[in-house]
Amino acid sequence: MEDYTHAISGLLRRREELRTEAQSLAERQAAIVNDLDAIERSLQSLGHSGPFNLRPVRQARIILFYRNELRGFLRGELEKRTAPVLTRELAIMLCQMEGKAPEDRRLLSDVSRRVCGALAQMRDMGQVIRTGSRKIALWELRR
Repeated sequence: MEDYTHAISGLLRRREELRTEAQSLAERQAAIVNDLDAIERSLQSLGHSGPFNLRPVRQARIILFYRNELRGFLRGELEKRTAPVLTRELAIMLCQMEGKAPEDRRLLSDVSRRVCGALAQMRDMGQVIRTGSRKIALWELRR
């Protein structure tokens, strides 16, 4: 049997390059759609009455997390903590772990919303406790 380690390492490297490129294209496409929406709103506010149906065909939802992956990450992070943690802090840690820039407000907002939803599900299952005020959610693992 021949040794295919060189071919395997080349394919793995190419696969990672393509994944990175696909991710950046998806993020760029989302930014373009948001820019188009802003331009259309600006045109409307300036009195333009032309067609506003120039929005691109809606893409399928981008899956950031697979089944139970997000809740598993959150459970692991909360197990490491002795004090309650903010939803936003968890979202920032998740972005950093995934190699994404937490400075991207749009991405961080989306991840924060998903983290909050996952934590709410975990609260309903009795796995976590929410403390803090109405606007500031602090989360900790139920011990």
